[in-house]
Formats: sequence, C-alpha cells, structure tokens
Amino acid sequence: MRSISCCLRDETYDGTIRCKLCKEYSHLKCAYLSRADKNQIRRFVCDRCEEGTSRITEWKGKKADRRQRILKQRKYFEVEQIIKHKFTESGRKFRIKWKGYRNRHNTWEPEKHLDGSIDILQAYLKRNKLPLSKVEKLVGASKKVSYNKKNWITVNRILDCINRFRNHKSYELAIQVESWNFNHTCDKIYLYEYESHCFVILYIHSRETGYIADGANIFIHDLKTQTEIKELLQIKLTPIFYERPLRADFCGSSAVFIALDFNRCYKKKELPLSLTTPKSLRQNITNLMHKHSSDTIDKKTLNDFASWVRCPNCSKNFRSDNRSRLNQHLKFCRSKNKLF
Repeated sequence: MRSISCCLRDETYDGTIRCKLCKEYSHLKCAYLSRADKNQIRRFVCDRCEEGTSRITEWKGKKADRRQRILKQRKYFEVEQIIKHKFTESGRKFRIKWKGYRNRHNTWEPEKHLDGSIDILQAYLKRNKLPLSKVEKLVGASKKVSYNKKNWITVNRILDCINRFRNHKSYELAIQVESWNFNHTCDKIYLYEYESHCFVILYIHSRETGYIADGANIFIHDLKTQTEIKELLQIKLTPIFYERPLRADFCGSSAVFIALDFNRCYKKKELPLSLTTPKSLRQNITNLMHKHSSDTIDKKTLNDFASWVRCPNCSKNFRSDNRSRLNQHLKFCRSKNKLF
C-alpha cells in the first residue's frame, strides 16, 4: 500500500506523484498538477518538503540554441526570489529579487523572461495556487563528462592563489591579473568564466589582441565555444595550446598554471606559443586547491595533446611536448619574436 501524504487516502482517486525527499505520494490534484505537468517534471518535491528544506521541484527543459546562449551570457542575472505578482494586459508579471543585488534593484519582469528560472517560478505559482507556467525551461548544453563538483573553486580563489606569487623569486608577477571586464586600457591577464570553465586571457593593449588558453584546450577543439566567446568578448582572440591538461575538473589549478606561464612570456616579451608547468609546481598547487578525487583524462586523448609548434621566425616545427628544444632554438634564432 502506497503512503499518500495529502488530503485523501484513496490512491485510486487520481494519479499520484512521489516526492524524491520523503518518498511519500501525493495526488496530482492536491499538488496542483495535471498529468501533462507530471510529464514535464524531472524531480518532484512535495509542498511539505519545500517548506522544510531549500529544495524545490525540478522541471525538464530544452537546450538553448546558440542565439539564446549568447543572449543569456550577455544579459543574465540570477533570480534569488519571486516576491509578488500582478496581472496586466500583456500577461502576468513578477516582482524579482536578484541574487547579489539589494532590494532597491528589484524589478517587474514578464513571465517569458524567467525561462532560466522555471523551477523557482513554478514553486511560487504552486505555493500561491496559480496556474503553472507554460514557458519552456532553457538549459545549457553541457558535455557528458563525469565531474566531482567538490573540486570546483571560484575565480576569486584562483586569483588569490596567483597573487601568492606576486613577490616570488621565480614567478614574480610583472602584469596585473583580474577577472574579465570590458575596460581595456593596459596590458593585463584576465580570468573569464564561461559555462563553469575558466579561460585565461593575456591581453596586449598595443596589439588589441588577447591570447587565450584553458586547462582542457576547449577553446581550440570546440568551434562552437570558440565562436560564442569571440562574440561575447568582442576582441581579437588568438588560441594558445596548453600542453599538460590535468584531471577532468582541475580547471582552477590549470588556470593558475596558465596565468603564471603567460606572466613568464610577458616578462621575456615573447609571444606565447604553447604553455606548460614544471612538475613540482603542478603537484603543489593541485594538492592545495583540489582535495577530492577526480576522473583521469583518457591516455589516448592525452597523447593527442602533443602537437606541432612552429617557430615564428624561421617556421621550423617542434613538438609541443618538448618545449626545451623550442626554447633553445629561439635563443639562437636570428630575429627573435617580440611580444611588444
């Protein structure tokens, strides 16, 4: 016999839906759901569990297309809470409290603008016994890779780790490092977060060019991501190959290594051709920033990271995983390529 937690004990009265938290069943009518609504729910949380926890019902969504993804990246603000609603000639509007902003920044938004916060919207409508929204939920297109989110860190944590080397004897910083912004008045190293992945950009103001790299070489291998980032940042971007990709979710420590290597190239006034990190430094920072297990990168994929790098002066080719030979060659190459 099913345990039914709502007003009626007769399970044949109507269709039922099971709460993922308390494991009890509720009638669809008591949960203010139709059979069509049930098919759109990924994970149902009953009203009692929503009140006692921070969890809410999760709804299915469709993948955002390229135009929608770029629009959301440019104009996206995260919804913290829906305060109240009103009815207008053009439809329902909701008073929104934005995450990270004060109450004076609250705004009235039409229902169609909340396609990225459907879970919060539907929970509010259920709580106030209003008809559920027909707006389709938009979700980003994430790749099917196994991640351990306990290893994920913030951009501020990455910046703190980089700034520890500001006065280091071997890795003294010669250029400012900060989060991405559109105010480009001087040379800087920027950290840019895109779809939970950190990209590092060495921006040279005299060239009006950014040299970009990331720990998994996504910008090089994923043409869609490359196109979207170029449209979002609206600057000339030159991809740089990172030779030593780490584990699947060690993006944060990879960003530290890339920033330090960009700094090394900047101090020598050299164009970055490919990036790598000494083994000892790689182990120390990885152990400092990532305390949990993570999937390894497939060996076949790791071998594919070895590519050919061409000398910018004489066009001679070198393997990217043997940078010592390339550096030795550059020392004696007649016209050494200068960054600025």
